[in-house]
Amino acid sequence: MRQLLLFGILLLLYLAVSCAQQTSPTGGPKDTIPPVLIESAPPNKTINFRGKSITLTFDEDVVANNPREQLLVTPSIGNKFEMEVRKKNVILNFNSDLKDSTTYTINFRESIQDITEKNPAENLQIALSTGSYLDSLKITGKIYDLLSGKEIKDGTAALYIDSDTFDVFKHKPSYLTKSNEKGDFNFNNLKPDKYNIYAFTDKNKNLVVDSKTERYGFIAAPIELKPDSNYHYSIPIIPLDARELKLISAKPFNTYFNIRFSKNLKDYKVSPLRPEDSTKFMHIYGDDHTAIHLFFNSQSLDSIPINLTAQDTIGNSLDTLLYAKLNAKKSEPEKFTISIPASFFVSEKDRLEATIKVNKPVAKMNVDSADYQIDSTHTILFSSADFTWEPNASQLKLHKQIQKDQMPQPIEIENDRKSFNSPSQTTPKNINKLRIKKSFFITVDNDTSQQIDQTVNVLTPENTGVILVQINTIEKNFIVQLLTQDGKIFQSFNNTANISFKTLPPSNYLIRLVIDLNNNQQWDAGNFYKKEQPEPIVFYQSESGERTVNIKANWELGPLLISYP
Repeated sequence: MRQLLLFGILLLLYLAVSCAQQTSPTGGPKDTIPPVLIESAPPNKTINFRGKSITLTFDEDVVANNPREQLLVTPSIGNKFEMEVRKKNVILNFNSDLKDSTTYTINFRESIQDITEKNPAENLQIALSTGSYLDSLKITGKIYDLLSGKEIKDGTAALYIDSDTFDVFKHKPSYLTKSNEKGDFNFNNLKPDKYNIYAFTDKNKNLVVDSKTERYGFIAAPIELKPDSNYHYSIPIIPLDARELKLISAKPFNTYFNIRFSKNLKDYKVSPLRPEDSTKFMHIYGDDHTAIHLFFNSQSLDSIPINLTAQDTIGNSLDTLLYAKLNAKKSEPEKFTISIPASFFVSEKDRLEATIKVNKPVAKMNVDSADYQIDSTHTILFSSADFTWEPNASQLKLHKQIQKDQMPQPIEIENDRKSFNSPSQTTPKNINKLRIKKSFFITVDNDTSQQIDQTVNVLTPENTGVILVQINTIEKNFIVQLLTQDGKIFQSFNNTANISFKTLPPSNYLIRLVIDLNNNQQWDAGNFYKKEQPEPIVFYQSESGERTVNIKANWELGPLLISYP
């Protein structure tokens, strides 16, 4: 009997809790209609507002959706508000006094949703003024990634009153809004004034640009907002570390002297203070461009004074004197590794090209310990002139022009029998490999790598395509780049209006035009503190807005037009 009584009590408690819980109704067609605002108190566009709260009434029950993140008040009041939901009513309470004679715009974005399918109220925005009139000026625009050309969804666009003291990396803006799925944003109910505008991704949601982890961009010239004028700005954002360039550490490590910086370097130069030390060490970038490794040609523990200059991507420089030396404790050298990220033979030009990467400085290179095996009867040897080290000796480029008489002769057909122009009259076995033998490199640590054999990608008109590009611009200095899908530069031309990108392996590509304003043959990222915007970039896109260009084997596409401005 007691067990039955206990069971009954538990059942009643369960039913009571279930009834008290607010759940979405089941069954029936899916609710796709967002909640509709019936009225607001005070009404939209109220002037002389002195209240502490706003009440919104909807046509159905609603719930709050992360109002701290979704709701935007401009000019900003920070987090000095609370949102309360009572079935169909939403009450927004202000926890501090609003400024006098100021127009406030409250953009609810997706902070209010229906209770069934979480459909957000659409385009919900309220404007109020604590003064005798409502400001009515506006700015519209778009946020996009400059290096990819893609629109930025949920990017933060921000305004501040023109000032020499405002720092986007330290201060929060007075006016801010978010971009939609197409990258578009708008500021409404602005007063006439002089503004600066910028945009950023705000990953940590602190309303301050973190240049180490967030993409950002700005318009250099201030905006003087006046009545009866249209203001629209496209703001390109990029990852650009604006922090000060600092030397973090400089000390012996393993078999090298490790110099580490606070951020990536664009370039550096190491030179001995004493001329007699010029042959005592070699240097190379570390695993990334935040470190430099100095390797010594002897086991001496004496310090070597060196001058070091380094530059980051926004033009900050560092110039210092260091005393570099080996670790007193003997260490096992790091394993020497090499790789061949790319190798291909362009049949139309009889040219072999390859990239060879190393992880430590090379003291000696034996060029006769590498070759290109075309087939079992044709092997191409190299000379020193065929190789070029890129800056700071981490990457070796191979460019080999092969003579016609070094190439296999074409197959001739005689009486249905294959005949070759070779003494043996036998069919050569195709090999097509680039060989880097064990003795090709000797490093500063006196070690060598293991042999690498890599199959070369042969590019012929039959297995590749062509893209024709036409540039329409009044700019004299520009760069046209063909990019792979992962954003790497495949081919490039400078100051050429009619371009033919040839011998392209079938794939998807992007084409971008870089306006080289200072004519230094490279793209410059700009500098916020110097009010220098990044050099403009324009991507090719089709009439339908598609940026990707697909090329097929034995296919010619174009001419494709890119215009600027």
